[in-house]
Amino acid sequence: MRIIKLLGLAAALLWIGSGVSEGGTLLEPGETVGIPTGAPLPQGFYFVDTLGYTPDARQLPSGHLAMNIPVFVWSTPWSFYDTRLELLAAFPSPYVSDAPIATKLYAYNPAAIAALAHDFGGGWGATYYFGIRPGVPDAPSFHETSFEQRLAVSYTANGWNLTAILENGIFDQTYNPDYLMLDLTATKKFGNFEIGPVAFGSTDVGRLPFGYGQRESQFAVGGLLGYDFGPVTVQGIGATDVESQGYFHRDTRGFVRVIIPLGGGPQQPAPVVAKY
Repeated sequence: MRIIKLLGLAAALLWIGSGVSEGGTLLEPGETVGIPTGAPLPQGFYFVDTLGYTPDARQLPSGHLAMNIPVFVWSTPWSFYDTRLELLAAFPSPYVSDAPIATKLYAYNPAAIAALAHDFGGGWGATYYFGIRPGVPDAPSFHETSFEQRLAVSYTANGWNLTAILENGIFDQTYNPDYLMLDLTATKKFGNFEIGPVAFGSTDVGRLPFGYGQRESQFAVGGLLGYDFGPVTVQGIGATDVESQGYFHRDTRGFVRVIIPLGGGPQQPAPVVAKY
């Protein structure tokens, strides 16, 4: 079975705010852990779906939070100097149960993202992501549009996935503070299995909107267990906050990710991908 290099861009899970000024990150902290986001993706089409759940969301006084994030990826045939153009679209949908937001399934800010992924050779790669997330006038989504950019570096030789990705969100108005996120991965493959620690942090940056309150930040640690089934790759991730400021409390979250190659590359069948 072929073991592949992977990329990814992940879908946006979500942040849920209360009141007029929504805070925290538009992206879910840790949404890209376990993915070698710096490595170029083999040419073709891919579908990635991530399901996450926490029984006591840090953004809510109390309440369950679940989210489903389908992501469609096209690793285009266009490349130059070992740099490939990749296009991604995400359509997240959170389910919130309990106050202060009514129990229901919501639409959330979609994403339109482009990426330039460069292969340095020797297992090293770097990717720059940029795009927008349009505002959505429905709680708990963010009502203003944001510009998103990410810079990822990965080492993927010899079954390793050593990845760091720095993510920045910039809002086009003044209702939300801009934010930074850092996702870290250090996993190793043993045959078809993958295992290792992950960590992630996030913080508001820049000027806080009037009446916003205190700056929000958090840092979490956890682990990943994955398996490559051949045509489908599955990953399970669990993490808990070890530091939290400005939120209601710390929380623990679990994610299940499924990656399905849809073909469209120069080789058939398409290579198995565990990117996102």
